[in-house]
Amino acid sequence: MVEFAYVEFRIADWLQIRPGLNLVPIGITNWMHEPNTFYSVNRPATEQLIIPTTWRELGVLFTGEIGRFQYRTGLLSGLDASQFTASEYIGEDGSYRGSEASLRDGAFILNVDANLFDGFTLGGSYYAGRAGQGNVTAVQDNDRLITPDGTSLGFSPEDTADMLAVMEARRRRAPVLVQMAEGHFLYRTGPWDFRGLAVRSWMSEEDTRAVNRATGENVGMVAEGGYLEAGFNVLSFWKTDQKLMFFVRNEFVNTQRKTVERKFGGKEDVLDALCRGSSTCKTTTMFDNGNQDLGIIEAEDANTEAYGKKGLADKTNDRRILTVGLAYFPHPNVTVKVEYAKNDSKSDWYRDQEVFNPENNKIDTINVGIGVVF
Repeated sequence: MVEFAYVEFRIADWLQIRPGLNLVPIGITNWMHEPNTFYSVNRPATEQLIIPTTWRELGVLFTGEIGRFQYRTGLLSGLDASQFTASEYIGEDGSYRGSEASLRDGAFILNVDANLFDGFTLGGSYYAGRAGQGNVTAVQDNDRLITPDGTSLGFSPEDTADMLAVMEARRRRAPVLVQMAEGHFLYRTGPWDFRGLAVRSWMSEEDTRAVNRATGENVGMVAEGGYLEAGFNVLSFWKTDQKLMFFVRNEFVNTQRKTVERKFGGKEDVLDALCRGSSTCKTTTMFDNGNQDLGIIEAEDANTEAYGKKGLADKTNDRRILTVGLAYFPHPNVTVKVEYAKNDSKSDWYRDQEVFNPENNKIDTINVGIGVVF
């Protein structure tokens, strides 16, 4: 597996051109993702789910330095929204990562970092990209129209099948515009190391409905996450090049900050009332997959759904993670790590029991890892 591979054309300090398989310049860990660049065993959940580290795409980047500022911008291949999920949002499968990438839909990225003073970097990124890739069909009001039986109109079954095939081919494909914005900082002074990040990703309701219908998942219309981390080199009291970093990170991540909801008396109920009793119009119950065909996914736990509403967020996806650990660096390229992660979420239902969900986010973990960069 190749993480990145590009050819760099250096024009000047303020302009380099990199065509090829590029890391997407967004966040902290995606650009600096080797195990000796962060202290925890696992990468922050925010930068695994919302920012799908290690995120790389085919395309071309333009980079450069101007005084204390560094920029990275370019055009890349887009995501695949048909692989998005409720709990992992983009996750590992929503990005092509260069393998079998489709250039049907592309994306734009802009990242700027400012080294305001020694040891302190403040930066941010904006991403906007199409993710339909021809795999996601838009939800339209005319989906409610009942197609007449062609044979009753004098057409043969074969002609009827051909007409239906043409109609399906003409069905509008949803472009699915995914936007993402993040801000971050890094500050290193003496034995101290501080860093933090906040990210928000969003889609329109129309696009989210299309993704929900394609995936059967209640994908977040808005997803948010962020963390603050502080580290201290315990070995700074001794004369040694080795480091033993004690660190604490407090993180939140919600892949369903906002979802597509069906509210009592809303658009769907009005259209159902108009279609009820009609021979040419479908009510929700007449769709093959019910609410899913309208892009509304009901929560797995019936108690999560409030009266008169469908499509509410699953509270297990609103997570809080407190991580405390040690990272020992006998050599700058070698690290041994151990951490305790206290996991929590806004949910209190039965899936918080390990027997039902072994990867549940309320089960605390102890992790150990060894990392080598060569």
